[in-house]
Amino acid sequence: MALIKRKRLKLLFIFTGVLVAIPLFFFLIVYAGFFGKIPNSSELKTASLLESTTVYDIHNELIGKFFTENRTSVEYHQISPFITEFLVKIEDKRFYDHSGIDYYSLARVAVKTILLNNDGSGGGSTISQQLAKNLYPRRDFGFLYYPVNKSKEFIIASRLERLYTKEEILTLYLNTVSFGLDLYGIEAASNYFFDKPAATVNMQEAAMLVGMLKATTSYNPVIHYDRAIERRNTVLKLLDLNNTLKPEQADSLINTPLTISSSKKNSSTALYFLAEVKRETRKILQSHQKEQLLNLEHSGLKIYTTLDLEMQKMAEKAVFDRMKNLQAEFQKQLNSRFWDQHKELLNRELPSSSTDKSDKKIPRRVFNYSEKDFEELTVLDSIKHQLSFLQAGMLAADPTNGEIKTWVGGIDHHFFPFDQITASRQVGSTIKPFIYATALEQGISPCEYYETEAVTYAYKDEKWTPKNSSQIEDEKMTMQTAIEQSVNTVSVKILQDAGISTTIEYLRKAGLEGPIPEVPSIALGTPEISLYEMVEAYSSLANEGWRVPLHFITKIEDASGHVIYEYKQEAKTEVFSENTGKVMRYFLENVVNEGTASSLRTTYHINNSIGGKTGTTQQSADGWYMGISPHLVIGTRVGGAYLQIAFSSSKKG
Repeated sequence: MALIKRKRLKLLFIFTGVLVAIPLFFFLIVYAGFFGKIPNSSELKTASLLESTTVYDIHNELIGKFFTENRTSVEYHQISPFITEFLVKIEDKRFYDHSGIDYYSLARVAVKTILLNNDGSGGGSTISQQLAKNLYPRRDFGFLYYPVNKSKEFIIASRLERLYTKEEILTLYLNTVSFGLDLYGIEAASNYFFDKPAATVNMQEAAMLVGMLKATTSYNPVIHYDRAIERRNTVLKLLDLNNTLKPEQADSLINTPLTISSSKKNSSTALYFLAEVKRETRKILQSHQKEQLLNLEHSGLKIYTTLDLEMQKMAEKAVFDRMKNLQAEFQKQLNSRFWDQHKELLNRELPSSSTDKSDKKIPRRVFNYSEKDFEELTVLDSIKHQLSFLQAGMLAADPTNGEIKTWVGGIDHHFFPFDQITASRQVGSTIKPFIYATALEQGISPCEYYETEAVTYAYKDEKWTPKNSSQIEDEKMTMQTAIEQSVNTVSVKILQDAGISTTIEYLRKAGLEGPIPEVPSIALGTPEISLYEMVEAYSSLANEGWRVPLHFITKIEDASGHVIYEYKQEAKTEVFSENTGKVMRYFLENVVNEGTASSLRTTYHINNSIGGKTGTTQQSADGWYMGISPHLVIGTRVGGAYLQIAFSSSKKG
C-alpha cells in the first residue's frame, strides 16, 4: 500500500514538473528570440525618443505623419494628477508595488477566467505591459498569438521597470496610448475632447479619458456620447468603491453633464488613405522585418506612396460639394414616416442602458455640412442624425501601372471612420460591361439583335423575371444600345448566351474575389463587391484587356535612409483580348455620350474623351459610377450606412 502511494506521489511530482517545464521552456525560447528579437536595455533607453513616421505622395509632398501629428509629448508634471491617479486605480492597482508583472492579477485571471469561466474578471496586464504593447505592437503568430505576445510583453515590461522610474513609465504610457480618431497621447486627447491641456483636466474629464482606454471607439464621446457617459460613471463608481473618491463626490460627478470641446472638425487631407497606409505598412513590416525592430509608431520611417496630393484635394472637395447637395435632397424624405418604417433599425442602434434611453436633450457633437458642431438632441435623435447621412467612396487609379492616385473613403473620417472603398456592396449595372465583354470573347457579334421583352428564368426550383428600370420602346436592340440604356432584360439574355459559369471565370480573372453565385441575376449586379476591386477590374476595360493589380506603397525607408521595402510590379493578367477591350471602350464612351451617364456632358460639361457605366442597386440603396480613360479609372459609390437608408424613388442605372 505504501509502495502504491509512493508511486502515485512520484507520478504527481512528474506531472507537476511537466506542467511547469513546458511553459518555462516556451518562455525561454521566446526570451532567446526564437519568435523575433526582443529589444535590449540600450534599445529601450531610446523608447522615449519617439521619431514620427512620415508619409509622402508620388511627388514627395508630405501627406501626413503617424502619431506626432496628433500627439504632443508632455512631462509628468504637465499631466493632471487626477489622470495619473485614476489610471493607476482603474488599470493597475498594484502599479507601485510590482516590477512590471502583477502575479496576483494573473492568478486571479487564471482562476476566474479559466476555472470559473468568468469572462468579466478583467485582464492581468499591468500598465508596464500595456506600454510594452504600445511601443512594440503585437504580431501574428497564429494559434500561438496570445502566449508569444504575452511572453514578450512580460520580458519588455520587466526591462522597462529596471530602466525607468514609475513616474517615467506612467508618462511614457500616457504619451503613447491611443484614444482613437488618430489621436495618440493624453495631451492630444485633452485638447481634442476638452480644448484644454492635460494639466488642467478635472475629475470627471479624467474619468472619461481613463474610461475610454477600455474601448476607444465604443466610448468615444464624439461618436457615442451616451456610452462615454455611462463608462465615465462606471469609472467614478469604481473610484468610490476603492475609496479614491468620497461617495458624495462620485454622486455629484455622475450627475454632472460632460461638455465636449466645440473646436472645429479636423481638416486634414487623406485620413482614410493614411489609415489604410498604416494597416498595409504593419503587414509589410511584419513580413519583412525579421530581426529588425522597426515600428510604425516611433522608428522614424519614411513611406512613399502613389497618391497624388493635388488630385486628392480636388477629389475630396468634389465629394464634399456633391454630397452636401445630395444630402440636402435626401433630407427632404427623412420625416417621421420614414423613421416609423425603420423602427427595427433604430432599436438595434439604440444603446441598452437606462441612461441611453433618456428623452433629455443635451448638447452633442455631431457631423454637419455646416460649421455647426453641436446640437441639442436626445439619444434617439442623435442616432437618427448619424444614420441620416449618405456615405460616399471615391477611388482613382492609373490602369497602366495600378498606381492609386486618390482615395476618398467617406465624408468625414472622425465621425464615420468606416472606409467605403473597402466595403462590399451590390454593384448594380456596373457589372454589365463584363457580361458583354465575356459574350464578345465567346464570339457573339456586337451587331446581333436581342429582344427586349422580359423572360422568366427557372433556376434551382426558383423562378425569376428581370424587369427594366424604365419603359423600353424598341422591341429589338444591339449590345451597344442595350449597354447605353442599361437594359436589364437584354443583359440577362446575353449572360445566358455567354454562359453563367464562363462569365464568372472572366469576373475572377478581372480580380473579383468575393462570392459570386451562379444565378442569372448576376447580370444585374447582385454580387457584393468592394469599390477597390471594381476599380481594379475596370482597369482591364481601360487597358485593352489587361488587368494590373492596384497598389499604393512604393517604398519604405528606415530612419537612416536604408530601403527596407520596395514595391515590385506584379505580373499583369490578360482578362480580355485587345479587340474586346477596344470594343468595350467604344461602348462605354457611348454610355457617356448618349446613354445613362450623359449628364457628365450635359450637366457637368465634361468634354474630354471618357467612358463609363452607371449602376443603381435594389431599392436604390446604392448609386455607382465607374469611369475610364486610357490613364485613369475612377470609381464612386454613394449609399446609406445601411441598405434601408436610401432614396424612396428608383433611379435609372
